[in-house]
Amino acid sequence: MKKIIIVLLLAGILLLNISSCADKDMDYSYSIKDALKISAYLFDESINMDEPIYYNDGDEYTLEQLKMNEVRVMAPQSAMQREIPGTGLVLYLEFDGIIKVVSENKDVRLTYNKINGYETQLAVSGYVNAYPYRIYTPSMVDVHPFIPGTEYYLNVNAYKFENEDSPIIRAKLKLVALDDAVEEPVFFHDGKPESACVSIELISYEYSDVYKLMDDIADDEE
Repeated sequence: MKKIIIVLLLAGILLLNISSCADKDMDYSYSIKDALKISAYLFDESINMDEPIYYNDGDEYTLEQLKMNEVRVMAPQSAMQREIPGTGLVLYLEFDGIIKVVSENKDVRLTYNKINGYETQLAVSGYVNAYPYRIYTPSMVDVHPFIPGTEYYLNVNAYKFENEDSPIIRAKLKLVALDDAVEEPVFFHDGKPESACVSIELISYEYSDVYKLMDDIADDEE
């Protein structure tokens, strides 16, 4: 009888351990909201976006993960070239799988590992340089700086390695060219002012139906 009781107690302990491990795994799965990390080199939050953006060679910018619906000002084009490769508007992307970045209207040239295009692909993590166009040119000839007030959109999709056909996360970034005090006296041949600064905003972050269901369960348990 004692042996049976001991066996039952051991079985109960084992089941509790399995349940505990399962809970930890589920908690990890629910972190899908943070699975795709999109970061950029940004000005301090105190900057006033209603005024022309002032900057100089001594400015320091911080690599920060973007938050939903929070508008921030990116480090200007060429500002980061001494610290990292590239001279564009710098994004840093992280995901345990494949990441694809697409210029929605083919008005932003994307560069990754010296490969140019209107879309680019990387695995796990990496820097992507974005070069918005002042004027759309099918030949992809750089025509920048850009005109203040112009809006640009980038789609960022994340895929598991075993399935490149269907993204499990879809995100969208909005870039808006800002008034640039450094370039204010300079005008392009079309008579409009130049700018090297943009605001950036994560305006959409959606994940697949499977993860939506899992997230709903997590919310109910909280």
